[in-house]
Amino acid sequence: MILAEVKLPHAPEAETTALGCILLDSRSLDDLGALSADSFMSPHHGTIYETVAKMFADGAHIDLLTVGRELEQRGTLEEIGGRIYLAQLLNGVATAAAAGAVGNILRDAQERRSVIEACREAIELAAVPTSSLTDIRAIMATTAEMRRNVGDYARIGEGIPAILQDMEDASHNIKKQGVVPTGFQRLDAMLDGGLHPQSVYYIAARPSKGKSALAQSIANYAAATTGPVGVFSLEMPTKLAARRALAIRGNILHSDISRGTMNAAKFHDFSNAAEWVSQAKIYVCDRGGIRIEELCRIARRMHSREGIALLVIDYLQLITSNLGRSQTRENQVSMISGALKQLAMQLDIPLLVLSQLNRLADGVKPKLSHLRESGSIEQDADVVMMIHPAQVQGDETALIVPKNRNGAIGEIAMEWTPETTTFRERGIANDMIPEDM
Repeated sequence: MILAEVKLPHAPEAETTALGCILLDSRSLDDLGALSADSFMSPHHGTIYETVAKMFADGAHIDLLTVGRELEQRGTLEEIGGRIYLAQLLNGVATAAAAGAVGNILRDAQERRSVIEACREAIELAAVPTSSLTDIRAIMATTAEMRRNVGDYARIGEGIPAILQDMEDASHNIKKQGVVPTGFQRLDAMLDGGLHPQSVYYIAARPSKGKSALAQSIANYAAATTGPVGVFSLEMPTKLAARRALAIRGNILHSDISRGTMNAAKFHDFSNAAEWVSQAKIYVCDRGGIRIEELCRIARRMHSREGIALLVIDYLQLITSNLGRSQTRENQVSMISGALKQLAMQLDIPLLVLSQLNRLADGVKPKLSHLRESGSIEQDADVVMMIHPAQVQGDETALIVPKNRNGAIGEIAMEWTPETTTFRERGIANDMIPEDM
């Protein structure tokens, strides 16, 4: 059968039963398990589920009346078929006991749709002679990961072959698969070669102390040497993110870019940098105030379509959650940081997440307790890096690594040039990206 003719798996009865169970007993949301609007092939059903899930998270009472009112306030009630259709969903369910089984059916159908869509995309790309094999392999790797996730557990000994392969590669100086070098020699040595898949790395600093610039430097290097990079720029629009990438790449003063005043030599550097940035496979989402669920959805799409090898999030405290206002911000950040760790595991890539330090870090050497809403971040992070800016002229800026789950901790002396938003390791005259890349 031609793949284009394959119908996407659809479980309409399971979709209506799931929604009916929720309207009958909101506790069914827990019994249904991990679902999202995308778990429902019908857009109308997805809209209803998204609405009741938000109400449940906010602690609102769920019944036919309250859900109808919420949909009406959102302007989607008539779109889904009105109160009559909601009543039909409820009337079709006598008990909520089947919620667990129905949730499994919906997840199975969603996974099968995802596999079919990924295969279609891979075939379409493969049919184009000029397409990138790296992109095709990334799509297929995502499909393989979906299949691996079917199993819930494995014997611990199944990890031994991978360990032996890592040892063999290390003995021959072969780069570990999926590891993303940062471009900073001493930092890479401390991190066992760079940023590792399924790990979450935090860069923390007070505002305007260079954390975004450091992340952008790493993103530039990764895009040039490893693979595509996804960036969530939640504080800065894509235009300004591109200008920062350009300044770092060309070592160009931001003031020169703003004023458009450059001599011939600098304009040559600017032109080369602009050409590099225009071709760089760095994909930016600048949607401010994004919810963690939406961020994860877009990240998965970036991974599936673009084959990103690294995901950068700038920054954690700007992500919102669907937890109600009754929840403390620390509880919300706890949920968000946990979701980011799960995302790194699912995509099998490293995440580089930026975070703010609280005011107690002003003028002193930062430590883990200075992380804003620090408890969950400190727990979920695999590595935490903190920028300790020079306090007076002549002092060194330091990159402190107070937590490294699988390696050494310590400090790295850095040179920070705010005019060009560039970092260098002190004593190493390294170009962040080789000229031929």
